[in-house]
Amino acid sequence: MAKGTVKVFFTYGSRTRRIVLYIAIIYTLITLVKQQITLSKIQHEIENYNIKIQNLEEENHEYRRAIERLHDLEYIEYLARKELGLVRKGERVYIFSKQ
Repeated sequence: MAKGTVKVFFTYGSRTRRIVLYIAIIYTLITLVKQQITLSKIQHEIENYNIKIQNLEEENHEYRRAIERLHDLEYIEYLARKELGLVRKGERVYIFSKQ
């Protein structure tokens, strides 16, 4: 019975075969377009994440440099003078008014 239905389908007429073929082609095209759209969105997300990674790596590098500077005695002295207003022994501090 299955052989007969297959035979009838292919011999029934070219109109039915064309309709089935067109439906299959349209379905394939729609599927391909959807996949391209999804692929494009994913590629855009990957680019955004790569930019974020690059920014975080730069920020991480800056933090590492700051940590290295905290081990430098000259930099520590600079921070103590600038932030805390400390002076060396024997130095004089002059404060000027803004008048």
